[in-house]
Amino acid sequence: MYFLTDFIKSTVAFLQGHGEANQYEVSDLAGALSADFNIDLVTVDDLQKKQVEVLIVANPQEVFDEKSKFIVDQFIMKGGKVVWLIDPVQVSLDSLSSGYQTYSFTHDINLGDQLFRYGVRLNYELLQDVNCIRLRVNTAAPGNPEKWTLHPWYYSPLLTPNDNHTISRNINWVMSEFVSSIDTVSGTPKVNKQVILATSRNARKVKAPSSVSLQNINNPPARELFTVSHIPVGVILEGVFTSAFKNRMVENYGFSSSSVITESKPTKMVVIADGGIITNKVNYSTNPPKIEELGYDRVSQRTFGNKEFLINTVFYLNDNHGIMQLRGRTLKMRLLDKVKLREEKAFWQWINVLVPLIFVAFFGLVYNVVRRYRYSRS
Repeated sequence: MYFLTDFIKSTVAFLQGHGEANQYEVSDLAGALSADFNIDLVTVDDLQKKQVEVLIVANPQEVFDEKSKFIVDQFIMKGGKVVWLIDPVQVSLDSLSSGYQTYSFTHDINLGDQLFRYGVRLNYELLQDVNCIRLRVNTAAPGNPEKWTLHPWYYSPLLTPNDNHTISRNINWVMSEFVSSIDTVSGTPKVNKQVILATSRNARKVKAPSSVSLQNINNPPARELFTVSHIPVGVILEGVFTSAFKNRMVENYGFSSSSVITESKPTKMVVIADGGIITNKVNYSTNPPKIEELGYDRVSQRTFGNKEFLINTVFYLNDNHGIMQLRGRTLKMRLLDKVKLREEKAFWQWINVLVPLIFVAFFGLVYNVVRRYRYSRS
């Protein structure tokens, strides 16, 4: 017989050593997970010694050497679960904030071949979406009092979770910035792939390298360019994976070729083409640093679904008993189309003002004509 008190916490570890998000940048998510999991920071060497159930690779900035890739690969082959949050394209926010224009560059950290073997490809492009957050911009002429207005920032899409998957069902939009796309690839018949995070119906792709300018706020791309629907950004892979080091010599990394596990136990991983959706903003000027809630947008003062989405992801990856299926009920939310609401606001305002007036005037005219006709006959 098993009791609730017999529950043993699994370990969720954040990988370190490749410029990943630090302990403060993942503090809000780690704090939310700590009630149900043991939270740890590990290097690839620690991964060989410690018992880890779910590994989170959060926004790495430095290149992975082949030894590190091999250790992570063998962790997966033994049944380990991984959440990959990677930026294929890099944009300097410092350069953008200090001027009007910067450039996006491809950001190759030597994981492309490994992820391709598992079943996905990260694309070197930025996505723009009409459904996005807005920036507050001072539009007053120089010398005049400040006038702050809101403008859409197409490089910060509000990503749509897939309502048909347990992870992303009934979750609010996920806030992102400088996000890329993902393609699933063939040749992995034992792996089931499903998109769990995507753009809206009105998005576009911009190949890197490309210019990124704040002037896009005043001169946005033509609305007709946003013609691509539901571009995949996050994918879950489930099944039996083939090692990225199958038929490769690994003696140079200090391992024996005979010890290589070439096919995994049934396991799962999630790949997201945006490293920033996991990081909360941090104010380092205070001691200790002040942590802002994950997914919070200062302009709209709304909290989006980043934290809930990632918590569900970790629970789903570590769920070996189907508990997450208890979330199987579907709640259909018939939300207003925010894009149409913003673009057609003036039109519908005039409709709501003029149509009642026209209807009343028409009714009054008909009433008076009928009344005059009736009494003129009598």
